[in-house]
Amino acid sequence: MKKFETFLRKKLDLSEKDDLNLKYFNRFTRNLNYVLEVNGFPKYFIKYDSEGLIKEKKVYSFLERNYLFETILPLFTGENLIVFPFVSDFHDANVKDNLDFILRFHNNSLKLSENRFSEFIDDKLFYNHSIIKFLDRVNRHEDLVKNFWEDIGGLNTFYNRYESINFDKLPKILTHGDIHHKNLQYDKDKKLFLFDFEDCSYDMPSWDLSRPLMDLEKFEIDNYIDKYIKKVNIDNKNLLLLAIERDFVIRVVTESIGRQQRLGVDKARSYLDIYHEKYFDKLNEIIYKKL
Repeated sequence: MKKFETFLRKKLDLSEKDDLNLKYFNRFTRNLNYVLEVNGFPKYFIKYDSEGLIKEKKVYSFLERNYLFETILPLFTGENLIVFPFVSDFHDANVKDNLDFILRFHNNSLKLSENRFSEFIDDKLFYNHSIIKFLDRVNRHEDLVKNFWEDIGGLNTFYNRYESINFDKLPKILTHGDIHHKNLQYDKDKKLFLFDFEDCSYDMPSWDLSRPLMDLEKFEIDNYIDKYIKKVNIDNKNLLLLAIERDFVIRVVTESIGRQQRLGVDKARSYLDIYHEKYFDKLNEIIYKKL
């Protein structure tokens, strides 16, 4: 820890007289996050040795060159860490009320030429493995899937049916991949900021919409989708709707598997009951839809 503090002193141009205190920042995250206090005041936020550090560094480099939305850019990045200024007055934002932010992010992205995303197109780190490996995951974890959705054959048929659609006609952007209330925050002036880019992928914008849909009540989902489709700058609205529907099913089923893997089957049951109550009708409509 002493070597780490010495490294930070040098990088952040801190005096030997400055009193440093590194505190673990526990916010139900997958990563090792710290707050560095200087002389008793929180000054820096540090992501250390996180799962998606390589991806995040590449994304931040891209965002420094291309304005898409408000975020906090790092002060510097190292081999195993990213250091940000610490901001104390952020609060969770309800994605239900902030569709305009997502639309602005996506429409800003859609203004960029494909060449601007060239560094992500063939980078396997930015493949959307949630979609690519969906069937493999469903069939490998059939027992977990059945705790939420019993018709494994129906999911296979659904996926193969949607795979026959030429989604290549839709544009791709650098999607965030995990837009929810912990990653969408507002400051004291009510300005919105987006954080945490470990789940970014180069994919259709529809993938980004699938996560906010999970924060809605079941009676809100169709209206949210309709508003997004009307205002996003994509011409082929019918094809976009099909992509949103496919991605929503993949997202919910994948989340049901992941929730059980993280918590264990018994502790996850209350979440699965909520998923079933909120999403069953919509999933049933999409999975058995005749195209």
